[in-house]
Amino acid sequence: PRAVFPSIVGRPRHHG
Repeated sequence: PRAVFPSIVGRPRHHG
């Protein structure tokens, strides 16, 4: 779910 957002930023954040 939210693991897709940080995947784009390349950071282990759930908010990005």
